[in-house]
Amino acid sequence: MSVDAGGALAPSRGGQAHVAVIVALGVELQSFRDPKLRWAPSMSLRQCGPGGARAAAAAQAAVAQGAKALVSWGIAGGLAPDAAPGTLLLPKVVVTPDGARFRADEAWHSRLAGALGRQFSVLDRPLLAGGDVLRTPARKAEAAAAHGAAGVDLESGSVAAAAARAGVPFVVVRAIADAATDTLPAGIEDWIDGDGNPRFAAVAGAALKPQYWPALWMLAQRYRTARRTLDAAALALVPEAFSFRQDAPLGV
Repeated sequence: MSVDAGGALAPSRGGQAHVAVIVALGVELQSFRDPKLRWAPSMSLRQCGPGGARAAAAAQAAVAQGAKALVSWGIAGGLAPDAAPGTLLLPKVVVTPDGARFRADEAWHSRLAGALGRQFSVLDRPLLAGGDVLRTPARKAEAAAAHGAAGVDLESGSVAAAAARAGVPFVVVRAIADAATDTLPAGIEDWIDGDGNPRFAAVAGAALKPQYWPALWMLAQRYRTARRTLDAAALALVPEAFSFRQDAPLGV
């Protein structure tokens, strides 16, 4: 398993990739670089950069290159009180702000829930496909009430929609970073470039402003907690190719 210099889909050794894992950010990709990780054959990985449009393009490219299933992987924001930092989300449904609903394949989801439930406390309530970063507790509470969602991210809705168009199954595996009660710094979306990597000048500029120090410390702790969950989930799921069974009937 590898990712090439441009972040493009890179089939693993052993031939065509059947399970394509889509990640947006470099910090999310790090879970797959653990030297202890034993890669299953026929998997692939793409770092697409943040946002729905980039995720959609990555998912479409994966399917065009032969992927039979899609995984949206990474971090999410917490919307519900029990979606604390480090909580693992395995939503049965991804819901969009306009009410569209994309359902993860039932049988695949059930296998993943069984594999993860032995080690994690897993939330399977809906995930909101956000159009922008929900920075404040008020906006998070409003979104939770409107959609019944436990968490939110910017990419999973586009991955789910691409899967629906292509007629392939998808699942979402996300770890909560910021909690429902956390306020994110203004302009945080500008701290990441289009490839999903930190803009060090922007981060350094924020670090020079004392008013940002509490938020930066909080985010560092939150991301560290989420990363631990993702690292452990990768060790559990990757060797078994995310429990995907190509010959299993969908939904059975």
